[in-house]
Amino acid sequence: MKIRDLKIGSRLGVAFGIILVMMALTSAAGVMRLMEVETALPLMKQAANRESLAQQWMGGTVANGARTLAMLKTSSEEDEKFFLEEMRQQTVQISKVQKELEASDPSPAVQAQLDKVAQLRKVYIEIRTEIVKFKTDGGAEVARDELSKLVDSKFIPARSAYIKAIQDVVDAQEQALTSTRAEVASAAASARMMLISLGVFMVFVGIVLAWQLTRSITIPLSQAVKVAETVASGDLNSKIEINGRDETGQLLQALKNMNRNLANVVSDVRQGTDAIAVASGEIAAGNQDLSSRTEEQASSLEETAASMEELTSTVKQNADNARQANQLAATASCNAIKGGTVVSDVVNTMGEINISSRKIVDIIGVIDGIAFQTNILAL
Repeated sequence: MKIRDLKIGSRLGVAFGIILVMMALTSAAGVMRLMEVETALPLMKQAANRESLAQQWMGGTVANGARTLAMLKTSSEEDEKFFLEEMRQQTVQISKVQKELEASDPSPAVQAQLDKVAQLRKVYIEIRTEIVKFKTDGGAEVARDELSKLVDSKFIPARSAYIKAIQDVVDAQEQALTSTRAEVASAAASARMMLISLGVFMVFVGIVLAWQLTRSITIPLSQAVKVAETVASGDLNSKIEINGRDETGQLLQALKNMNRNLANVVSDVRQGTDAIAVASGEIAAGNQDLSSRTEEQASSLEETAASMEELTSTVKQNADNARQANQLAATASCNAIKGGTVVSDVVNTMGEINISSRKIVDIIGVIDGIAFQTNILAL
């Protein structure tokens, strides 16, 4: 399946899913690196604590050695008691430090060093106790000479070996602390570089995904807008290419169908318009023929109307003449009555004329009706 066939929502979901997965992987890698640093921090803390305890052990041992030599050289009992008390307290403190070091879960190598220091300390304390006892129990000059020999032959070498063993522990803890610090710094630098690399990679992937998504959405939409504008301008000859089955592809397919259907409708309308134009031409020609025939009929009707007007005038003139004849007949009748028998013939004649006049009047009424209907037809 092509990417363009996926729905826009699915594409957006896949893109954001990839980014979220990368963010989760980056966070997991960062947490793992931080866990490595957190794991190294207790080791560094332990090494620092051992170094501090070893330094305290070293300082107390050196101080007790100096107190021992000072006590051997003094001749005052009060000073001897003071130095002995200080040595006792410092010894107790060193014993506490030794127990703390042995209880700090040291490595086998460090434990071997501590065992060596404990053994040398035991020898050192035995020699110191012997010298202190010899000092407190010995005579004046003879005891002082023998004491000096004991110090030079036993105490100084034992103290040196004891201090050297403690120094070895201090050096080992300093080295372990330095190594742990280097490991922590390396882990932090590695985590920093890894996070930076993953961040840059995520930014690059995000830019690529955003660019691809934007192009896959905006290009088909721009094509759809261009097609719509072309159709709006009246051009139905747009060539529409569909490269996917997503929402934009469906939109372009709908526009393509609409464009094709509009072209068919316009073609049908154009054909109908042509048919209407032909029919209109035929109707116009028929109307023209009818108009000419109507004009001819109107001319005939006008001529008929003129003839009827002339006939009406003649009939009216005949009616006037009939009226005059009727008046003359009436006069003649009077004269006939006066004249007697001669008039009787005239009366009969006038009766016939009267009957004819009535017939003429009826004819005139018929003619008037015909003229009225002819005028209506002419109109």
